Amino acid sequence: GRWNWVGTSGLQFIPEARELPRATEYAVEVPAGTRALDGSTMPKPYVLRFSTVPPRLLSISSRNAGNDAIEPDATFELRFNQPIDDVEVARTTSLTVGDPAVRVAFDIKRPDPKNEQLVALVPRTRLPLASALQITSDATLRGREGPLPAGEPRTESFSTYGPLQFKRITCTEDTPHKRCSAEDGFSIELSNPVKFKDLKRAL
Repeated sequence: GRWNWVGTSGLQFIPEARELPRATEYAVEVPAGTRALDGSTMPKPYVLRFSTVPPRLLSISSRNAGNDAIEPDATFELRFNQPIDDVEVARTTSLTVGDPAVRVAFDIKRPDPKNEQLVALVPRTRLPLASALQITSDATLRGREGPLPAGEPRTESFSTYGPLQFKRITCTEDTPHKRCSAEDGFSIELSNPVKFKDLKRAL
């Protein structure tokens, strides 16, 4: 990189790359004896230490709208804040199912080859129904750019759907007798997503 003067008392460092590598510790030192324009010198060195952002798993999602009612053939997208190698994702990520938790084997895919921060986790077997799932990225996760680890784990919980169940019917009860209004409709809540045409046919 290069140093640029900012006025007569400030220096600006501009790295050759667009930005400093992430997950890296740095130290900037102004040595003792550095001389000012008036001839005075620094009696002792000045050291500034800092680090760039460590790797983080930002989000875990599936094609389902929420974390429940996950389909048994679901895949999961993991979005990081910096490029992570496939081998590192596989080393630090676990997918477990049930209680007690049983590990599920998975493959790592790249949904978008141009996006090095996006990874797809594809289970090798169908997930059991009506079961709790957990995906965890542990604290030792390291990015491609620097050696600093994540420092803390990230866990997301999901569940696969179970048998379809009727949960409740609700209506507008803002009436004098606190009963369903004759002028409004009602809402049906089911345990799993159902296409409207299939529900309509069953009613």
